[in-house]
Amino acid sequence: MAKKRKSTAADQAVAPAVRDGASPPMPILAPTTETEDRYTRLIVGQSAFLFYTAFLLPRSRGAGLPSSLANLIEPYVEPSRTLDSMIWSIAGCAVVQSAFSWFVARWRTQEIQALEAAQAGARAPVKPSSVLQRLARIIESAATIIVASLVIHVIIFLLGAPLLRKLQYTYLLSLQISVLAVSPLAAAVSLRTTAGRWTWIRLISLFDPRTETDIAILAPMTGTVVGAWLGAIPIPLDWDRPWQSWPITPLLGCFVGHFVGSFVGLAICLVRRAVIDEARELQAQRAKAQ
Repeated sequence: MAKKRKSTAADQAVAPAVRDGASPPMPILAPTTETEDRYTRLIVGQSAFLFYTAFLLPRSRGAGLPSSLANLIEPYVEPSRTLDSMIWSIAGCAVVQSAFSWFVARWRTQEIQALEAAQAGARAPVKPSSVLQRLARIIESAATIIVASLVIHVIIFLLGAPLLRKLQYTYLLSLQISVLAVSPLAAAVSLRTTAGRWTWIRLISLFDPRTETDIAILAPMTGTVVGAWLGAIPIPLDWDRPWQSWPITPLLGCFVGHFVGSFVGLAICLVRRAVIDEARELQAQRAKAQ
């Protein structure tokens, strides 16, 4: 019976009920102040490092700091450096996103444990993952990011990207979007479980975040995709600017969108915590009055 109750709690935490299609009831859980503080610091640090990997890392050694917007995007605008700049940017972003994804995965595990404790009345001991299990999760996450980049590449082509011309640029753009948007979800939610697959569907298809980790994953993901899509708008305009060449503006757009989405997600989590704390305080006052 204990195993069955634990499985039900985890499924309610990460997936809608498969049996009747209804969303399972979930208790109100707010993250601890320590977790929120760490999340705030991590968003600021992540954004700073992503800015470095996007605009400073691709610059040649000894070039100095950029003095204008044109100098900032120069590594991507210059045709002979665009490909190398995109590769350096993806490599740097992969390192930064790995650290962020590790934090989100741990945070999500804590959320599920707190939900199970709230429903079962006691926290069950958690068996630590073995080295092989962690290695398997890393390989699974990397494979998911690669597969997602191929799917994104097909979608970008269907939206009007050139099929063969600049094929390598289009795929690197797809890989960049996948690293920014998919890596936290791939690290936090495994596709090998039914609950995990339902969570992917709930977030990507239904756009239905229920916990703080859902918001922390979905907000920057949405910002990245929307930013890349809006970034393609200047390309067909007859301004004849060098930065209108494919795929510079969608690439820059996905970075800007990720920055905006990350801070929007942080703001939503902080407001949600304030509302939950106020509701709990009012509930406690009513209980004392009775």
